Amino acid sequence: MQLIKRFFSWIWEKKWRVLAILVIGGLGGYRAIKKFFPEKPVISYTSSDHVVGTGDVEKTLNLAGTTQFAHAQKLTFISEGRVTSVKVKVGDTVKKGQVLATISTDNLDKDIEDLKRNLKNAQQDLKKAIEKSNKDLDILKAQAEYDLLLVQKQTLPGTLQLETQTKASAVSEAESTIKLAESTIKTKERELKDKQKELEDIQADYQKLQSGDKGALLSTPETTRNWNNKMLEYIREFRNEANKLQKTLDAYDAVVKLSSTYTADDRNIYLGAKNDAAMNRSKNKYWDVSAYVGKLHKLYDEYSKLPLEKITKNQILSGYSIFTQLGEEFKEWGKINIDAFGDSIETADMPKSKILEYVDTFGRAYEILGESYLDKNVNIVDTLAKLKTAETPLEEIKDKLDKAKVEVEQAQVALLKAKTDLETAKNKTTQESLKYQLANQENTVKAAELEQKLKEAKEKLDDAKSGETQRETLQKSRDAVDSAQLALTTKMKEYDNYKITANFDGVVTKVNMQIGDSIGSSRNSSDTDTKYIYVETPDLLEVKLEVDQIDIVKIGIGMNVEVYIDAFQGSVYTGVFSEIDTMPEGSSYKARVVFKKASAEDKIFGGMSANVKVILESEKGKVVVPTPAIADNEQGEKIVSLKKGDKWIDQVVETGISDDMNTVILSGVKVGDTIKGFYMNETSATNLGLNQKGGPSGEHDVTTAADGSMSYQYDG
Repeated sequence: MQLIKRFFSWIWEKKWRVLAILVIGGLGGYRAIKKFFPEKPVISYTSSDHVVGTGDVEKTLNLAGTTQFAHAQKLTFISEGRVTSVKVKVGDTVKKGQVLATISTDNLDKDIEDLKRNLKNAQQDLKKAIEKSNKDLDILKAQAEYDLLLVQKQTLPGTLQLETQTKASAVSEAESTIKLAESTIKTKERELKDKQKELEDIQADYQKLQSGDKGALLSTPETTRNWNNKMLEYIREFRNEANKLQKTLDAYDAVVKLSSTYTADDRNIYLGAKNDAAMNRSKNKYWDVSAYVGKLHKLYDEYSKLPLEKITKNQILSGYSIFTQLGEEFKEWGKINIDAFGDSIETADMPKSKILEYVDTFGRAYEILGESYLDKNVNIVDTLAKLKTAETPLEEIKDKLDKAKVEVEQAQVALLKAKTDLETAKNKTTQESLKYQLANQENTVKAAELEQKLKEAKEKLDDAKSGETQRETLQKSRDAVDSAQLALTTKMKEYDNYKITANFDGVVTKVNMQIGDSIGSSRNSSDTDTKYIYVETPDLLEVKLEVDQIDIVKIGIGMNVEVYIDAFQGSVYTGVFSEIDTMPEGSSYKARVVFKKASAEDKIFGGMSANVKVILESEKGKVVVPTPAIADNEQGEKIVSLKKGDKWIDQVVETGISDDMNTVILSGVKVGDTIKGFYMNETSATNLGLNQKGGPSGEHDVTTAADGSMSYQYDG
């Protein structure tokens, strides 16, 4: 049956070649008849035209097989007995390992009790053997004790030496700590003396200031000096910025020629000539900014007359607000100049590069200068916030005096701590020295005690060896206990034979037993007498396949397939290859495809005929032509008969994959070209072993439809 299916499957896959053979064979037969029976008319054919289009092509492999449940099992009892429980009914869902039914275990229970008694007797025999072999155990214990003491004797010198070295190191470390503490005391005494001298000097200076003595060491506080220096720096900034501003204005005037200082020439008539309005605003802004030179000088004169220590932060902030105003003026002037100078007329004396230089110098640079003036005002706010106001000399020296007193107290505490550390180090040295002496004494005692223990252990070992041993009897008793324990453990596992357990997740589909049924030996019961529970996975099925050696290499485990059941025409099920044998049985290999029902209502049973479609390759929306339209030329290339104007030519094409109807064309023709839907030349006929040429001629047509199917119309 499988051989017949594979034959027809091969016929279907090769149908175009078979059809070509039949056509040419018929034509050859017809010509033979014509030769021997000339009175009959000649029959010839042509192929209909076909317009090249696009389509989908799938290269598939079709395999035939039969269905079976992926998991289905008839579960029975292994042992004999009477059914004591049935825990499931038809339709129940069960899990792997779930107990479904049980039988009586009377005989097994009796055997278990006997084995327990055997184990108990063996254990009692072992106890007696141990009691008789105490002498032998005494030898083993005595030998072990002696060996341990012998090892201790060998390692004792090294252990005692290590302990002694540890104690000696502790003593040496403690002595080093004493030296360090003594050195620290000297340092702290020196520091205390210095702090006390500094305190005396500050106290003397403080008393002079209180009495109004101008000969005080610090007549002007540091904070006051810092304040005065900073105020002087801020006041000078007004004059410095006035001078810088004047230089900036002079540079602009030198180019634009506004003041009488410069003589006008022809060049300045080209500056901003394309934008008179912007240029006029630029010149007006020049005069606005020039006014700030005088304002800055005026601020310098006003602030220079004030006592530095009397100047307040608010006064400085008020004066420096002029830089905010000046910054806004320069930012606006820079924007105006970018437009004004950018619209200058280019000449030999005023090239484009010179105009761009003016735009940068008087435009963008002015904007940056404006930002710097704004930043100057912001920075002065931050600086003044951190600057301490001026103090009187008396207040500052008072602060120093208080600080000096604290430092003296701290130095006294540090000196006291150093002296305490010295006493602690001396005490620790004394303790470590005592420990070192004690350790030497203990080591001497340990050596003597170990020697005595070793002597006693040797005497005990000699006494134990003089008795008889019972090793052999003891080992036999132990073996008997192990054997009895193993027999009991093995017998206990037989309880699994007195119950039915699900081997996989599934559904109970039949229960052929009830409580009280007698379960006999399976070899003495007919199939009709056997009590069982049937469990299966009704929604999960598989198709058994036989695959030849050509197709087996095309498939793989996990490959997706489409399953078609003969009894369910029009239904398609999705599956995968779950098992592929690597050794053949006869001339074919075994394979399995597992798939799931689309619906529980699908009555798919085991043994149903099924076809499996494997998509090996696929192309979507490609240029395609009917497979019969492709022939061979003498160079081994693939060709089609292509219409060029009123002529038909052989066009070489590059082909892709083919299915039962169409072939993908990679190059050679395009969508809309007209070709012959069927083309057989002499080379193609020879390659097929037909030695028969067919083509567009004669009195009947081979018509090829768009889907690649062919029909024939005869005129005979």
